Amino acid sequence: MTEEKIYDCIIIGAGPGGLQAAIYLGRYNRNVLLLDRGGGRTRHARHVENFLTQKSISGKEIIETGLEQARSFNVEIERCLVTKI
Repeated sequence: MTEEKIYDCIIIGAGPGGLQAAIYLGRYNRNVLLLDRGGGRTRHARHVENFLTQKSISGKEIIETGLEQARSFNVEIERCLVTKI
């Protein structure tokens, strides 16, 4: 018999908004699952200007740094395509 894991929050999409939500929830010890298909628009942006404290940063760097930070707060990240809720 397997137990189903219960999450406090499931976030769909690891763009800047989804990552920020996952980081904050993880920081406050919530059980978070972040679902992402990968390859979103932000990742392909060469330059994002005036993003929080950055004068200019690549979209790829935003996503990679955000995923790393989310993992540091024990956010579970799963690559998948959500087709139905």
